[in-house]
Amino acid sequence: YFKWIPQGSYAEDPQAAPVQDNEIDFAPWRTLGANYLIKATAEQSGGRYTIEFRLHYVTEARQLLGRKYQVPANQIGAAVHDFANRVLEVT
Repeated sequence: YFKWIPQGSYAEDPQAAPVQDNEIDFAPWRTLGANYLIKATAEQSGGRYTIEFRLHYVTEARQLLGRKYQVPANQIGAAVHDFANRVLEVT
């Protein structure tokens, strides 16, 4: 369904890259042929994780979907799966 871009070809360093659409330079992603871009952040506090996902539509340089999860470590996989399902609904 999706074509993955190899990490060595990324248009930016994933660890230092912005996640908000008004801060992302979408032009290099367009050059790579990306239609969609998913950005995520994760923070741990105590035994819980706050994970934020954003789906961006590269062609229009805008966010299509955003979701924030606050889960224990054993529910991270479920959060990722839920967001992936939402991506499939939108795209």
